[in-house]
Amino acid sequence: MTLVRQSSGGCYGGDENTVYLSPAPLYHSAPLGFNTGFLSLGGTSIVMEKFDPEAALKAIQDYKVTHSQWVPTMFVRFLKTDESLRSLITYLRTRLQFMQPLHAPLK
Repeated sequence: MTLVRQSSGGCYGGDENTVYLSPAPLYHSAPLGFNTGFLSLGGTSIVMEKFDPEAALKAIQDYKVTHSQWVPTMFVRFLKTDESLRSLITYLRTRLQFMQPLHAPLK
């Protein structure tokens, strides 16, 4: 079992029922690794062409996304969307955040 597959399944609870939303480009190592890991477990991967907060929230609802990976700037942009859209993020079981720590107001 590869390390990517092992971490996607063991650490993040991925399995064949996982629906992973990738809002970041696949030329970065984290999105590429998570897509590969969840796909190797039999999960589904939704890859956005570019990040748009409203499109991401709509994808979470439409595809019943269970896992995704974000950077703090994306959370800031979510907070600027309509409140009814922000409630859609509750579908997620696992929200992975990388690159920088989240400041207290965003947690």
